Amino acid sequence: MATHLFRENSGKMIAVLNQRYGYQHVDLTLDVLQDTFEAALTNWKFKGVPQNPSAWLMKVAIHKMLNELNKQRRSERRETSLRQETEASYELFEEANDSQMNLLLFFSQLHVSVKNKIMLTLYYLCGFGYPEMANALLTNEEAVKKVILRHKEELKRFKPDDDYQRENFTVNLPIIRQVLYLLFNEGYKTTRKQEGINADLCYEAMRLCNVILSKIDDGNTHALLALMFLNVSRFPARKDQHMDWIMLEAQDRSLWDRQLMAEGFAHLKKAAKCLQVPDRFYLEALISSVHCSSLTFKDTDWQKIALLHRQLEALFPETVAYKLNRIIAECHMHISDQLLKELDSLALLVKGPYVFFYYLCKAYIYDKLDRAVCSLKFYEAALNLARSRVDKRFVEGQISKLKYRQQTISSHNRP
Repeated sequence: MATHLFRENSGKMIAVLNQRYGYQHVDLTLDVLQDTFEAALTNWKFKGVPQNPSAWLMKVAIHKMLNELNKQRRSERRETSLRQETEASYELFEEANDSQMNLLLFFSQLHVSVKNKIMLTLYYLCGFGYPEMANALLTNEEAVKKVILRHKEELKRFKPDDDYQRENFTVNLPIIRQVLYLLFNEGYKTTRKQEGINADLCYEAMRLCNVILSKIDDGNTHALLALMFLNVSRFPARKDQHMDWIMLEAQDRSLWDRQLMAEGFAHLKKAAKCLQVPDRFYLEALISSVHCSSLTFKDTDWQKIALLHRQLEALFPETVAYKLNRIIAECHMHISDQLLKELDSLALLVKGPYVFFYYLCKAYIYDKLDRAVCSLKFYEAALNLARSRVDKRFVEGQISKLKYRQQTISSHNRP
């Protein structure tokens, strides 16, 4: 429960504290947030969880923020002002949506590279650790750490324009959407969470997309939200009763959430009306819509999926994931050594978390070509890179199935 409450409330709390007390204290809010959740774990252990835990967390966070600021600023006037604001703590969540959006805009206006803007936002607002950010941005943890430490002092000195919330909203939407996309992806396939999925992150990203749409009818945001709804709709069938991954071809499609799916198609329709040129979110949502529209794995229009991935490759040639997914789609249409040759040509381009996926792709295609020895080699390579228990169990299961088939064939061939 504590982890769920942290994911649900941390972004809102950081946003409100910074909105109320100044963005120059953005680093202090992280310390206050950590102290607040530690206090909650201790207090609730003996007194029980309060009736409104979110309001309790906000009230305690404001008290702690007050104490820290009073240590730094002994001004009686400042203290009085902060104490008056504390009395209104239970109403602060009503403004959380605007505060979070303002904080997203604040980071998007920093005078740093787009990549560093995204990195700082994921760290301060989304609660990403160094491993999650390294995974999301395909870099190493040490590089991420250096960026965060280097910009801490700069954040304290940064003064946004007075009207940045209004004037820069549309201009900075691409960065905000990218942050929410990465937030969702971390929930869809987590870096460190042993269960493999963190639905709280997915739903938080979806909630913030809806906040954007409450302010502006934006086609790209509709496309992004469509992608999120369509992917989340398939969550109930992604894992079995033992919490192990189920491959798409083996999933029980009757478990897919039709209501969430309908929401996804509705946003996809709105995106189509608004967009003149399809972006990555729209194309990815279209791919997901093809899966959701298919009654069975066999009925899936793999040719259309492969074509959409080729469009994504043309728009983003540096993104290896689109190439890998397109090759897998094509292997469901026709299996050949040519696909393996194409995979081999990508070996030097694959990095970060995609190395694990790359080995799985090679193992899967070798298996479909009935080349068990090569398939086992790449499954074992993937096993060495698996970060979570659920990934390890999945690869171990594939290895066991492959070895069992080999033993069965061998016994049948004996005289």
